[in-house]
Amino acid sequence: MKKFWSKVLIFVAAIGLMGGFSYQVFASSGATIKQSQYTALSASAGSNSWQTILADLLGSTKSVSALGQAANQAIFDRNSVLASSMGTPDPSNPKSWADSKISQLGPEYNQDKKFDKKMVPQIINWMKTLPQKNWTISSVAVPGEKGRATFIPASSKKASKLTVIVGQGYRTSSQLQKASALMIFHELGYNVLAVTANGQEKGAGNYINFGYKDKNDWPIWINKVNKYTGKGSKQVLYGQSMGGAVANQAAGLSDLPKSVKAVISDCSFSNLKELFSNFSQTKGSVVSSFINIDEVLNSLDDNLYNSQGFHLSDVSPMDLVKNSKLPELVIATQDDQLIPASESQEIYNNIPSSKKQLWILQGKVGGHASAPFAAYKYITHVKTFLKSVDKTLVPKKATNPY
Repeated sequence: MKKFWSKVLIFVAAIGLMGGFSYQVFASSGATIKQSQYTALSASAGSNSWQTILADLLGSTKSVSALGQAANQAIFDRNSVLASSMGTPDPSNPKSWADSKISQLGPEYNQDKKFDKKMVPQIINWMKTLPQKNWTISSVAVPGEKGRATFIPASSKKASKLTVIVGQGYRTSSQLQKASALMIFHELGYNVLAVTANGQEKGAGNYINFGYKDKNDWPIWINKVNKYTGKGSKQVLYGQSMGGAVANQAAGLSDLPKSVKAVISDCSFSNLKELFSNFSQTKGSVVSSFINIDEVLNSLDDNLYNSQGFHLSDVSPMDLVKNSKLPELVIATQDDQLIPASESQEIYNNIPSSKKQLWILQGKVGGHASAPFAAYKYITHVKTFLKSVDKTLVPKKATNPY
């Protein structure tokens, strides 16, 4: 039984660090218990309560390093318990899943709800009928292995010169990644290149790196797109959450091909250490009374460096965008409890381009990564931004198919 609950606590702890959903965030993150408070908690808890189970497990664990290692494995390892338990899976009934998301929109988004009802069946049809090609590259992010992506041409008749490069969210389904991109860009005449994050699904390597290493593969992907689509090719970088963070980090690379014309990031975190620190301050009040929160992050950070060679603070989209020369649309929702809109504000503030835009959706949208379900406003906003950057990024022939 204790082994079972250990796995449960590691699972919930990682969710807490990533999503701020639980008081058990620190259970496997390398903390030292304050003995007097642990004793008081144990004495006051009932024999079958979660407090007893949690305190017993933490109290019997002597090694801070072992706890940090467990948290590192849960969050970053391909084969952790989160691999099949977190993120947005490819639902067996995609329409039902989409309807549940649409229902979360507030009354200020009634126009979008009507639009969504027409849009969802079309996207499901596209996912079934559009040709999809599996692409690979020799990864520099994970030397000796193949990076993987899916290329969906805009048309089976004539190759488009426009392509959106799409990053993948943390442990989210590649089906959702592709569907989101198609919703926004297919009717604009864009090819879609959905890049699989390394450490996820069929991506290279065994560790997720939140874009710190993955970003270095993106210039290779873009050059591959240019070779395929030919002279005059143009790209837009896009992603949500971790996918947006990868796009932002890639935007700051000195070797990014000049064919990239713009970036659109939706609910990207600004800095991974800052994100985790915010979780510890806002979501850890229950366990912070008997766990040293600073040791949680320090132990996790040490174990991350030992396993992958970088620190949490090194994963910093808000710093890399300082080097970007690209116009960017930064998107967030005010009701995002996972990655607050303030992190998008930080990214926006650091973008040098005079053509940058910040759009924070107000009211009830549905929380983290839900902005695309305000689809009418979302697509309209994307179009307006792209036109302001380069009118050729929104072809005149592009019409609304819904």
